[in-house]
Amino acid sequence: MHPLTAGRILSKRHVSRSWYFHSFRNLFTDKRGWTISTSSTCWCSYKDVNRGSGGISTCFVGRSKSKFSPITVNRRLSTTGTISLSGKNAADIKTISGGIELRTDNDLLTLPFIWLRDHCRCQICYNYKTNQKKVENLDCDLSIEPRSVEYDGVQLSLIWPDDHKTTFETDWLLSHVFHSGYKKKVPFFLWNKDVMTANPPPRIGYEDHMNTSMALKRSIFNILKFGYTIVTQVPLTIEDTREVIEKVSPVSRTLFGEMWSFTSDEARGDTAYTNIALGAHTDASYYNIPAGIQVFHCLEHDGSGGETLLLDGFNAAERLQKIDPAAFDILTRTVIPHEYIEPGHNFHSLGTVLTQHPTTGEMLNIRFNPYDRAPLYTVPPDKVQEFYRAYQALSTEIKNKDNEFWIKLEPGMVLFIDNWRVLHGRAAFTGKRVITGCYLSRDDLMSTARVLQIL
Repeated sequence: MHPLTAGRILSKRHVSRSWYFHSFRNLFTDKRGWTISTSSTCWCSYKDVNRGSGGISTCFVGRSKSKFSPITVNRRLSTTGTISLSGKNAADIKTISGGIELRTDNDLLTLPFIWLRDHCRCQICYNYKTNQKKVENLDCDLSIEPRSVEYDGVQLSLIWPDDHKTTFETDWLLSHVFHSGYKKKVPFFLWNKDVMTANPPPRIGYEDHMNTSMALKRSIFNILKFGYTIVTQVPLTIEDTREVIEKVSPVSRTLFGEMWSFTSDEARGDTAYTNIALGAHTDASYYNIPAGIQVFHCLEHDGSGGETLLLDGFNAAERLQKIDPAAFDILTRTVIPHEYIEPGHNFHSLGTVLTQHPTTGEMLNIRFNPYDRAPLYTVPPDKVQEFYRAYQALSTEIKNKDNEFWIKLEPGMVLFIDNWRVLHGRAAFTGKRVITGCYLSRDDLMSTARVLQIL
């Protein structure tokens, strides 16, 4: 028996136990890059090894010499030099350096070969029970090329040097590959005061939200499209509020707990626990990943004022990009700190004010909270003035009264706000005003949206 120790065959990270093979020494010491994958200590018997260029070789592996199961032995994938193009839509394929260009009805996709090999979704490479990749492909030749490429307008198929076949549906590629024509299933509806006054998202009744899938989908759709939604006629208890919320997403635990309730008693080190006005801002900027959704439910108010301000931060950012692209660019590149400090808590985060989608350039996140902004130790002295100029330019857009949409939260109205997009504020108020609410993870919201096939 010979331990497998030769050349570039298998490193310790590939296996979890010791490996011993019967009559395999010549195979593994010829330095031609053979690899073997399995998950337990095995005895091997060599059979029909293909020593030609490429090809899949098979041996039989088992826990004893008498009980063998098949295992695949692959040579390191390499380039072929010549690529055969075929299929009734072969004219839509063009070979380029390191990949192909594929023309669909409306898009031109650039597909690197290494990307196509790594993303193979065949039964060998992908586990459809766990929805995970089976192979790492960390040792795949970066210059790999297929022997042949076939495209029929619906499917793209590639045969690799080891005869492995990879097939993609065009729709799958359009949803997963990098391209400028990427389209969201629920595009943003950007708004200011006049637009939102004329086109408010439909409010959802409590019974419908709780008992019908279509109403629940509409609630989530509103959040994705408009940045907020309202559920009405909710019973005035924290428990009933939580039930409404958890139809959308599990409640997140933060420094304020899960479900919280507050009034103007200054019980926490937060301006929200007063009765003074609050300008437009996003919450939880002091977390490196801010809360995705903010939820408010007014349980009681026996005074006046306290109207809720909503402002579309993505609309403000888009306007800034048009009128002052240099300021927009600075806010997407400059990392600044935010903090939250009170007895027993000291949170500190780093992040840019504006974050864009890496493919489309669309806005992903706005982190705007002048109240929680910490000392700017992350900004070099020679960049401080340009940062303040950019921040002031965005602040001016945010403070523009034409962008402000005000609503009065009455008891029974639960307001869900996309905290990555929509800024909120509050008018000063009198009397006793009790608000309950919580934060939700954006990942949990998006998961629910995908499960419900909204995305």
